[in-house]
Amino acid sequence: MNISEKIIDLNLETSIILRKIAKDLGLTLSQVQLLLSIPFSSISMTDLANLLGIDNSTLTRNLNKLEKKGYIKRTKDCYDRRIYKISLSKKGSIKKNSIENKLNEVSIKILSVLNYKDKHDVFQSLEKLSWVLTKIRHE
Repeated sequence: MNISEKIIDLNLETSIILRKIAKDLGLTLSQVQLLLSIPFSSISMTDLANLLGIDNSTLTRNLNKLEKKGYIKRTKDCYDRRIYKISLSKKGSIKKNSIENKLNEVSIKILSVLNYKDKHDVFQSLEKLSWVLTKIRHE
């Protein structure tokens, strides 16, 4: 098995876990990914679309659903009125914390089957892989 097959496997397995978390919280996978990607301060729509690797029209549709549920706020930038900033509402922050808590539960389960050296190796390998993938994405 090569590295691209392992990446695909990891993506599928993490997507399954995120879908289960999403379902438990009354959300979709896309909504969970969006909520996790919005920093607690704010982010522009363009930056958020780039971060998620989706186009602005797809992002707008997803944001409309989250805004309707009361999880996000959209405000015009005070310096450039053409730019919309996305931030979490109080309800959205609570939902994001719920998602993160459920992900922490998954992390604890993963780490519980590994010894100290394996935990360290996995963390370092994931950190390096994340860095390389980010570098490739920005080429």
